[in-house]
Formats: sequence, structure tokens, C-alpha cells
Amino acid sequence: PLGMSRSGFFYKGTKNEKMARGFRVNVKGQKILTHEGIPGVPTPAGGMYSTAEDLLKLDRSLMNDNVLLNDENKVLLLNRFNTDVKTTFNDLMAKPDFGLGVAGGSPGWNAVYDQNVGGKYTVIVLSNFDQGAERIIDKVNDIIQGKEIMPLTPLPNKLIYSIIKEKGPSYFVDNYKEVLNGLRFEDDGMLNMLGYEFLSDRNTEAAISVFIVNTKLYPDIANTYDSLGEAYLMSGNKELALENYKKAFEMDSENKNAEKIIKELSSK
Repeated sequence: PLGMSRSGFFYKGTKNEKMARGFRVNVKGQKILTHEGIPGVPTPAGGMYSTAEDLLKLDRSLMNDNVLLNDENKVLLLNRFNTDVKTTFNDLMAKPDFGLGVAGGSPGWNAVYDQNVGGKYTVIVLSNFDQGAERIIDKVNDIIQGKEIMPLTPLPNKLIYSIIKEKGPSYFVDNYKEVLNGLRFEDDGMLNMLGYEFLSDRNTEAAISVFIVNTKLYPDIANTYDSLGEAYLMSGNKELALENYKKAFEMDSENKNAEKIIKELSSK
């Protein structure tokens, strides 16, 4: 209905020469092709394609007409389907600070839709690099709001990687609070991925240091101990591997892999 002719579902085997290819940059700065195309089966989490121009058509329709949704359903959409919100579409549009932000991605892909009703602007960023759109959106919003524009800084995992390579794993464990001061990451995933990058290089000492710090930062997350147990096992330290797998299993009794390894290590 909106003439979004460059949007749709991408099925496995579909060929499109205009489709961007996804890349990620590892902590060593190497660019790696991660996907030849968008995931093949359309799901709520992906399998669609679009362009910034097409997404702007969608945005303008949501704000200015009822071609896709009436005002009542717009209120539901803009409040993330919270039926407890009692307001009208016109009331929402009158709020100077109202907006809707959506971000998502997977290795090699990143997208942000950021709508600010009060400021009367919408920012759409599509990136074929990890975290590219989410890093850019902050700078764009600073420009719009007239703030000082600071240069992009290295991603936390790259900074930590360089410190471990320069000063050693023990330094990172002993000084992690100082090293991580001012760095922002939402959960245990970033350090977990960094640890596995070290493991893929067979650098178990560095991986262990990263996983140890992750258990200190997120002591209530079972997966941090599971990963640490795996690194100890790869290093040949079965005693500490068993200790950490037991912690992981105590916190998550559904972890069948941890249960299996505990039985194997306990029988030796």
C-alpha cells in the first residue's frame, strides 16, 4: 500500500545483486564475511530486507496517515502493545519527548530506527557491519541536538584485547575495574565472545582471564562459569574445569552439556 517496492521477505536461494553482504570485524581488526545473504527463512527475528528510503515511507505513514493502521492501533504499536496505556494518538503526538527506538542485528548486520516525535525527526541507519548502526545513531542524535561531537572510540572488546596482548592476562584480571572504567556493555555477551576469540586462537590463558572477569562482573549468570569451565578444560586444568562446570550446573540444571562433563570429570 505504501509503494515499498524494495522491501520483502528473503527466502533461501533468492539471488539479488543489490543485496549488501554482511561483515564483521574481529578484535584483530580483520574484516570477515559472515553472510552471503539474509537468513533464509522469514521469522519475527529476521529474514526480511528493506532500504532506508522504504523504511522512511513506513515511518511517514505511521505519523501522517491511516493507510496501514488506524490511530487506535498506532497507539498500541507505539507503546509496544501495552494495552494498559490509556491515551490517544493525537495526545502522543503532542508530547515533546515521545518517540520510538528499535534496534537489532546479528553478526554482520545492524539496524536502527529512531523516531523523535517532539523533535520531528526520524533517523534510520542500516549497516552491514557489526554494531555499525548503533554506534552511528548516537553521533547523529548528538548532531541533531546540537551537542559536541566526540570521535568514535574503539569497541570495548578491541580495547580489552589490545591491553591483554600488551600487558598480559594477569594484568587484566588484577586491574579489570580500572581497565573497564568508562566502558559500556549491556550484558555478559561481549566478554564471552572475546573469550571465545582467544580460545579459537588456542590462547587459553588469555581466554581464562576474560572469563574470570566475566564471572566477577556477572556472578549470577550460569553461562559465565560454563565458559570458564570450558577454557580450563582446554588448558588441561580439570580440577578448575570441574569446579566451574559444577557452579554453572547448580545455577542452571537444564545445562545438559555441563551435566555430561561433570560426570565425565568426576569419574576420572
